[in-house]
Amino acid sequence: METVFQSPTACRELLHRLANTTEADLRSKWSPWKDQDPPPYGPKVKDQVPAEVRLLMAEADLAGERAMHRSLWGELHELMGTCGPIGTSTAELIIDIRMTLTRLRNRIAELEGTVADDGTSGV
Repeated sequence: METVFQSPTACRELLHRLANTTEADLRSKWSPWKDQDPPPYGPKVKDQVPAEVRLLMAEADLAGERAMHRSLWGELHELMGTCGPIGTSTAELIIDIRMTLTRLRNRIAELEGTVADDGTSGV
């Protein structure tokens, strides 16, 4: 168990499995704990994990979320044709997106008006 508690990923996987385990699962399946007390299960199993390991797990989750966030912002900057997250602030990116949407809406309205004026609207 010490090896598992030293790895945040392994510990997280173990905690998820144990949290989803029910009493019926423990009684119906063969287990290496035969003739011993079954392993802890349910939501309270996290209380037995050392605080340092829980902190490392939280940090690993946060790092993953930050990486995904950076990747998504990078894709958005690429779509908008801006110079990237370092060269453009979030406020500038939002203003650029608003201006692009306004320009596109105006162009759509202009094209729809042209079609309606031609009388080819399908009536």
